[in-house]
Amino acid sequence: MLLLMMTLAVLFFATTTVTANAATIYALSNPKTIQDAIDNAYHGQTILVRNGTYTENIIVNKRLKICSEHGPATTTVRAFDPDEHVFEVTVDHVEISGFTVTGATGYMQAGIYLSCIADNCSIYDNIVSNNSIGISLASSRSNMIYGNTVNSNNQDGFRLLSSISNTLSGNTVSSNNHAGICLWSSSYNMLMDNTVNSNNDRGIYLHDSSNYNTFAGNSVYSNNKNGICLKASSNYNMIYNNYFNNENNAWINGNNKINSTKTAGTNILGGPYFGGNYWSDYTGTDLNGDGFGDTLLPYDASGNIKYGGDWHPLVLQPDIAVTKVGNVTEGAPSTLVYFSITVNNTGNCALNPVSVVETLPAGMSFVSATPVADASASLITWTNIGPLAAGESKMLTLVAHIDPDAAGTLNSTVSAEGKPIHGAGVTDDAYYVITTLSPAISVHTTATPTEGAPGTDVTSKINVTNTGDCTLNPVTVVETLPAGMSFVSSTPVANVSASLITWTNIGPLAAGESKMLTLVTHIDHGASGTLNSTVSAEGKPIHGAGVTDDAYYVITALSPAISVHTTATPTEGAPGTDVTSKINVTNTGDCTLNPVTVVATLPAGMSFVSATPVANVSTGLITWTNIGPLAAGESKMLTLVTHIDHDAAGTLNSTVSAEGKPDSWSWSHRRCILCDNRSLSCYSGAYDRNPNRRSSWYSRDIHNKRHKHWRLHTLSGHGGRDSARRYELCLIHSHSERLGRFNYLD
Repeated sequence: MLLLMMTLAVLFFATTTVTANAATIYALSNPKTIQDAIDNAYHGQTILVRNGTYTENIIVNKRLKICSEHGPATTTVRAFDPDEHVFEVTVDHVEISGFTVTGATGYMQAGIYLSCIADNCSIYDNIVSNNSIGISLASSRSNMIYGNTVNSNNQDGFRLLSSISNTLSGNTVSSNNHAGICLWSSSYNMLMDNTVNSNNDRGIYLHDSSNYNTFAGNSVYSNNKNGICLKASSNYNMIYNNYFNNENNAWINGNNKINSTKTAGTNILGGPYFGGNYWSDYTGTDLNGDGFGDTLLPYDASGNIKYGGDWHPLVLQPDIAVTKVGNVTEGAPSTLVYFSITVNNTGNCALNPVSVVETLPAGMSFVSATPVADASASLITWTNIGPLAAGESKMLTLVAHIDPDAAGTLNSTVSAEGKPIHGAGVTDDAYYVITTLSPAISVHTTATPTEGAPGTDVTSKINVTNTGDCTLNPVTVVETLPAGMSFVSSTPVANVSASLITWTNIGPLAAGESKMLTLVTHIDHGASGTLNSTVSAEGKPIHGAGVTDDAYYVITALSPAISVHTTATPTEGAPGTDVTSKINVTNTGDCTLNPVTVVATLPAGMSFVSATPVANVSTGLITWTNIGPLAAGESKMLTLVTHIDHDAAGTLNSTVSAEGKPDSWSWSHRRCILCDNRSLSCYSGAYDRNPNRRSSWYSRDIHNKRHKHWRLHTLSGHGGRDSARRYELCLIHSHSERLGRFNYLD
């Protein structure tokens, strides 16, 4: 055989030989062809062929391993002479792998040919195409031929002639012009897990006494004449666990076994038992769910299986179910929703691949997935969670987020699709609905009074309303008091820390429900101007982010003040002289005073004549009960005419006192009683807030002490609402300026 030039390639080999001597590594320089490398090699060495196209016909007559460096996609051996085999093996224990082998188109020529003395060889991972015969064995035995692609050859893909005990496994044999695999007078061979499809004649063809062969795990489909054909006295062959889907699945005569006994194990469809074969034209029914047909037995290919038939035909019933549950059925924006997606193979065959696609609705966003998924906008895709055996389930977890602008119902869809090893895929869908909640809260507050002098108690009514569509719990309310105001009390009880008044939880608050809080605060002494008080409410839905609202109210701290000035004409006179006094009362504060009481105290030696406006006269006391209201900055002039008595002598001291109360003042909200006293001082006393005890002070503390000429002139106080207040009390004596100090605690 001529060995011709190598094109577009560089060839090298590193070799080892295993003999009686130690292994030796050899290197040849510049081999021109694969055949050169073989000719210069020793038994047991390896020839490694670099990328390229080699045009030659090769005789392998030494026990060598011949393989390409990077596989058949980059290394081609093409026949120089089409009337010769591309590779002809004439010795045993040869390995050939990793080549595209083509061009032996002469009659009965093969891409790879094992002659009668080529035993125990391994032919694997090759692409053998466009030859007369793809791979041919002649009287060859015990060879392993696996993982090859044998297609588009002019006659058979594989041809075994008088060959025994060979194994063909995992090969893809397609689009050959005659049979995919042909056995002539060949016995005891094992054909397993091959794919034999789209051949122009038969898929598998046995004749001329090909006996005791085993066919298992092969997928034989879309072949033009028969899927499998046994004729001409081919007997005792074992055919089980194969997939046949051809226009004519079988033509078998002779004494052959078309099924094994029912045995536990994963069959070619992924079902739980070995037994017979899958036949696409079998129309029987599986009555007990074991994956085998129980009617129309045995299957005989419409009479084309001449003796017996398949008593355990496989039934292909792919099915898939998907379910989806979430940890919540409703949630506010920002709620994390945990979906559990269960995919179950409910059919009787394995599914692979199994893809799962989650479609999130507008208003929801992807957070994470287990196992990891591909996320693209609203599509979350698990490309393949298979294989999934019959009856097997897998759980997926998806975490999604309710978006801030989500509203209404959110319909989430998951679709699962499983593909059986053979046949069309199956699908199922599941849905889950989340109701988007719209939590909201409002807080409103009113204060009474809205202005007051220092010492005023302000009662705030705080109304908290759940204005959303879901329960809020907890609900926290915080009042922030401004400088100038102090806490007095709250209902319900709150936590007080400096200026922060906190109701930790007034919830749960159902949708539409309101709760009223009461807060009593106190305008501090020294407070002035506007006092801005803030109340904040925060409610938390069961799921999702909390909601808040604030309210504000302003208290005006008043600064009430009053002054009184008097002039007398004349300032001296004999007994019987009338003295006219002009009394000017001015509101020097920033708020209206009402009532405004003016009391003139006449000394001994002077008597009342007249008053303008009219006053009440009682002994030496001339009283204008109320000349108010007196607006801020407003003045009123009173006129008092008195008379120097006949027995009067010396200096006569007359005193005028003015008392004004802010409009907001009452006994229940006592603030300050002001006095402007001529030549008087003030002493301290204690007085309970009960207004009905004012007169008892006078009687019990003055008259009981037998100071009949003392009287209570003015009173001002401060202190807590629920404790005794401290008052400034001014006393005057009818005959002198001497003052006394009195204390009363009820």
